Amino acid sequence: MFCCKKSSSFCHDYLGCKDVCCENKTRINRCESMLESYEKLTKPEYMANQDNPLSHAFSLTCEIRKRREENAEVQNELKVLSEKTKKFTVDFLNVCKNSEEVSIVLNFDEDDLTNRKEVEALKNAVNAKHKE
Repeated sequence: MFCCKKSSSFCHDYLGCKDVCCENKTRINRCESMLESYEKLTKPEYMANQDNPLSHAFSLTCEIRKRREENAEVQNELKVLSEKTKKFTVDFLNVCKNSEEVSIVLNFDEDDLTNRKEVEALKNAVNAKHKE
C-alpha cells in the first residue's frame, strides 16, 4: 500500500507529505494521489531538470515498478508511467551524436572526474530494466 509518508520515495520528496496524509485517505484516494504525483514526476521536463537525469529516470522506474507490485488496482497506469521514464532515457540518449557522447552522458560525475563510475549508469539501467 502506497504511503509516501512512511517511505523514502520521489513522491515523498516531491510532495513533502503536506497534502497527502496517507493515513487519513481511503485506498482509492491514496492511489489517485500517487498516480498524480508520478504523472508529474515522469514529465520529461521535470526529469531533464534533475542533476543527473538518467540516474533519476532509472531510479524512478525502479520505484514505480515497486509500486506496481504493491498496488494491483493501478498496475496498468503505473506501467504507462514506467514506460514514460524508459522513453525519456531513450530519447535523452538519442540526442547524442556518437557513442563517445553517450559514454560521457552515462558516466559523467562532476564530483569525480576519474572513470570509477564508468559502469554505474549501466548497472542502474539494468536494474531499472531499461533494455533500449
